[in-house]
Amino acid sequence: MNIDLHIGARAFAMASTMWDKIALSPLFRVEQFESKIKKGSWFLTRDGKWWIKYPTNECRVIVETTYDRLPKRKFVFFDDAGSDKANCLQATYFMHKMAVRFKKIFNELDKSSWLNEKTRIYALGDGLYFTGHPLHLFRHTMAQYYLAATNWSLAYVASLGDGKIQRY
Repeated sequence: MNIDLHIGARAFAMASTMWDKIALSPLFRVEQFESKIKKGSWFLTRDGKWWIKYPTNECRVIVETTYDRLPKRKFVFFDDAGSDKANCLQATYFMHKMAVRFKKIFNELDKSSWLNEKTRIYALGDGLYFTGHPLHLFRHTMAQYYLAATNWSLAYVASLGDGKIQRY
């Protein structure tokens, strides 16, 4: 999970991460398949694109420790079931299992203790978004983590997007 917290992977990319797509040296990087993006590559019965991502060194230490402790297998989160279709089913099962866990945790949070009203409204909305897509929380967490690390403001990031839109 720490890899995905640091790179903001989508749920399928998270669930189907493979050990041979993680390079620890000379530069720590992870190659993940994003199936929501239609680019013509196939992986685990889905159409999408491979992306190279660069998690933090803090994440690297966790990955090295985890690799030494887990049984040797192809996938980070599940055993290799043999066929592409069987592995895709295992990845889907993993995503569902994790979503159930996160829904339970989210529902048990003391939402009255959250930092401020804006945060509470954003996170809760009508209650359907995060209970319907709890693994998407990783992408939002990663974005907030990097905003804090860079000291960029949301207004600055929005201005980057506005400038791009105005050119087209």
